[in-house]
Amino acid sequence: MAFDNGPLSFCVYRLDEDLPENILELFAENAALPLNQVKDESSNGWTARHLLERNFTEETCLIEDYVQVHFRASELKVSAPILKAKCAQVEFQTMQEENLSGINRKRKKEIKENIIDELLAETQPTIKGFPLVLDPTNKLLYVGTSSAKSADSALALLVESTGLSPIPLTPQTYMTEQLGSMASSYDSIKLTDSQEDAGETWPGRDFLTWLWYLSEYEEAEFTVPDLGVFAFSVDGPLNFITELNGARESVVKKGIPTLSPEADSALKDGKKLKTAKIAIARGDDTWTFTLDADFFCFKSMKLPDGTEFQYKARFIERLESLFIFQEAFFSLFKEFLNRFTGDQRNENIEKMRAWLSERDANVIRTEVFDVK
Repeated sequence: MAFDNGPLSFCVYRLDEDLPENILELFAENAALPLNQVKDESSNGWTARHLLERNFTEETCLIEDYVQVHFRASELKVSAPILKAKCAQVEFQTMQEENLSGINRKRKKEIKENIIDELLAETQPTIKGFPLVLDPTNKLLYVGTSSAKSADSALALLVESTGLSPIPLTPQTYMTEQLGSMASSYDSIKLTDSQEDAGETWPGRDFLTWLWYLSEYEEAEFTVPDLGVFAFSVDGPLNFITELNGARESVVKKGIPTLSPEADSALKDGKKLKTAKIAIARGDDTWTFTLDADFFCFKSMKLPDGTEFQYKARFIERLESLFIFQEAFFSLFKEFLNRFTGDQRNENIEKMRAWLSERDANVIRTEVFDVK
């Protein structure tokens, strides 16, 4: 129920098509199986307002124009430790009853298969899932998970069920929308002369590192047309990464990570930010979250405090807040693209290099881990 209340993790997709008029019927045709029909293989399907609701109606799925459903994965699975213990028990009893010194492989297989059948008959399926919200007015889809693998499973089922083809708003796809064929020629930002070419480019890491630069060296305020003035900050834990040899990742998370000597050293070693905690504010409203810069997944986001308490009104208020947030966020990314894909690119890289050479690191050491 993440879109209804509390912190939420999600990815954003663009909808280029209108929703089918019979979309609830299409979800119902691919509804998750009743729990008593789930077998020993995993099964994916849709539910409505919660993971056990299989009735797709306006009451269970629609809040004004928003459509909310849940992707549910169900599986009937025997506990491995219990299976192992039961097999050992039956094998021992068989050896005693039949006066055997051991059990051959074929017999062990038969015993195991019989025990699995017995245990499955007594086992309740496990279920897990997350919500999806379709916003037809703003042509957006919010998928309530920060796991790329889980999101891919839900999107595959969505395409199969509805014929919709949502476009993930990742750094690469947004660049393509804004720059067209020029997006493929984007070069990673090199902050030091000694930094080697990494091969594959990750513009999201450049963007997140640039946000950190702005917050320390220029001005952490920006204006979004029709929405007003916003400000932002970058904080830890900081996850640095590089594709070069040596330690690929470094995590700095104690004290004030942005002012730590470890963070300063990571930058000067050619590492860039992959994840960091971000706060974006407008007036008294603040959105805080951890950004996965590779795919633009937003983790553990806290939305501004709302004023609505009734369920539907609160849901609408939170979705409107999400729309304001993503308009502000992608406005920032668009500004990044303007600065680093045009004639001002070299000038802006030199500014970031100056920031790196001039910034003073705090002398207090913080906890840091290197991952090979």
